[in-house]
Amino acid sequence: MFIFTSVVKWGMFLSKNWPNILAILLVLITLEPTQASAKRSCMPSARELSYRPEIGRIRDNLNNQDSSCTVFMISNSCAVSAGHCKEHFQFAEFNIPASFGEEISNSAPEDIFEVDKASIQSHYGDFGNDYAVFKLKPNKVTGELAGQKYGYLSTSFIIPKITSKIHIIGYGLSFQDEFSYLSQKKSEGEVIGTNYRRGLPFIPNLSSVSYDATTSGGDSGSPIILESTGEVIGIHTRGMCFNGGRHNGGTLFKDHKRLSKAIDSCLNSK
Repeated sequence: MFIFTSVVKWGMFLSKNWPNILAILLVLITLEPTQASAKRSCMPSARELSYRPEIGRIRDNLNNQDSSCTVFMISNSCAVSAGHCKEHFQFAEFNIPASFGEEISNSAPEDIFEVDKASIQSHYGDFGNDYAVFKLKPNKVTGELAGQKYGYLSTSFIIPKITSKIHIIGYGLSFQDEFSYLSQKKSEGEVIGTNYRRGLPFIPNLSSVSYDATTSGGDSGSPIILESTGEVIGIHTRGMCFNGGRHNGGTLFKDHKRLSKAIDSCLNSK
């Protein structure tokens, strides 16, 4: 009698919950590596100062000396960064003077742009689901748009091949010398792997890329640039090497439906 009752209860549980059980099974099936990960470790720190005018620093307070993320332009007014940086989305700085020691040097007023908070489309979730797309307001001094003044980067919706050369350009922490603290720096590396999950109702779509390029705090939101084309393929979001991991990584544009939609929406808006 006990066995019969247990079977009946189990059958009732399955009949009521089969959609959720099926969804979980499908997620396990669809969480697939697009390309196998190579067995590589993070590269040693070898960043160099750089100057790409399309790439800026984003901060919540211009008086804050140690908290920022990176932002990059993809049109005259559309900008991209990491979703987990959303609390910093107040001011975007460009043409940034080199830091000196551990002090941030602010941009001139004509190089500072406020974030249009009503335009923010962002998400901070699992690895491969961390992004932000938004507009910057015209500069209060000159009336110019950031992309008009500094240019913008071309985006590419592709899956990079393993060992493809990439570089990350951002405003990460560094103590290599007195001018590099939160100044713009470039690091080079190779793609280690990519992963993709299709997504289902209540199950988020993921699209990620891993690489061995060096990063640090403040680099979140940096463009992942494919060396062979000079185009941006994604957003740097995770500095896992810093926490003892074997690689760093970010969100790919390719196959991320909501991120792609957010980019299209921003580019096609007035």
